[in-house]
Amino acid sequence: MRTETVAYLSRPPLRRLLFAARERFERNGGPYGRLVLTSLSPDEAHAFNGLLAPQKPYLPGRDAQIKLPRLDAQLRSSRLAVTLEEALVAVDGPLGNRRAERAAAAAARDAAWARVLAHPQARRPELAGWLEHARKRFGGASPERTALVLQALDVLTALPAEGQPLAALAASRAGGDAHALDRTRPLGRIVAAALFALEGATPREPSSADEWRALWARVGISCDELSCTVLTLGLRPHRLSRGYLAGRLRAAARAGRPLVLTLAELRAEPPRLAGDVLFVCENPSIVAAAAETLRSRCPPLLCTGGWPNTAVAMVLDAAENAALEILVHADSDHAGAAIAGLVLRRTGAKPWRVVDPGAGVHEESLLDELLEDLGSGWVGQRRLVA
Repeated sequence: MRTETVAYLSRPPLRRLLFAARERFERNGGPYGRLVLTSLSPDEAHAFNGLLAPQKPYLPGRDAQIKLPRLDAQLRSSRLAVTLEEALVAVDGPLGNRRAERAAAAAARDAAWARVLAHPQARRPELAGWLEHARKRFGGASPERTALVLQALDVLTALPAEGQPLAALAASRAGGDAHALDRTRPLGRIVAAALFALEGATPREPSSADEWRALWARVGISCDELSCTVLTLGLRPHRLSRGYLAGRLRAAARAGRPLVLTLAELRAEPPRLAGDVLFVCENPSIVAAAAETLRSRCPPLLCTGGWPNTAVAMVLDAAENAALEILVHADSDHAGAAIAGLVLRRTGAKPWRVVDPGAGVHEESLLDELLEDLGSGWVGQRRLVA
């Protein structure tokens, strides 16, 4: 393009016209649509009249409506003899095609979301509401943001767990970033919303740190070693065990008092247990009743407090290592059946009392029978404690 043509088009009075024309050209993918330029300056009005030769001249202080096809035609037929596209490129460089770019971006988003829907976890009916929640939040974003949903589904594949730190889960399922599932991170928040959905609740983010920890604990994940605890009664350490934790266990067993152990102290001093049997219940009310009724006569009793967390898993590990028989009881509902089923995978684990998983009977309604088992050392016709 000739130097004088570029100089003419680059004049300040045409600057606003060509800037607006470029934006519309890129948006529409060609010389389509029209522009409205408000409150023309005297120089702009003069320049537009010279370039476009309108039937009614443009006036200073008034608005100008300019159709891009007419602007293109006038440029072609003028002494400049250039197209609108050539003019825009000469003044400000290559044009983008926003329509094509938008179409390509939409296709990329659709392809990314198709990968989400193809994930095995996405087929779970209870996640339908969460997927809609996630699509509203991320489906219209870039494929990189949609990848967060894929990562969340990968995390769900590993749940429920049998006692695992949140950082370890993140490191193994979120690209090696041990903090990816933190409460302050997008992936942590979207997985938390999925966990609510799996419980039949509306997908949302936990409203407090306590709710956050409790939510993860229900799927066997501990957020930190102090908030992760296990309730016990009558745990007795091996006679050769020494140390802080062994002393606490002996004192609590002699006094017949329930003892809450943190994951931190269990990891600092993994317990060595003594005895023949470990009873496992789901609800803290069973432990409270056993402590009040049996006191120091109560055999080792462990309460899962819902889904077994990491601290529960460590006590169960100790029972397995000591070859204790593990007798498991939980509420006779689907959640209780899942809890009991998890514990029953362990070596030496058996049902404490066989219950119908669909009966909906809570442990508290069998309190007398459970206390009788604990106090007598008999379960049914089996003698458990010498």
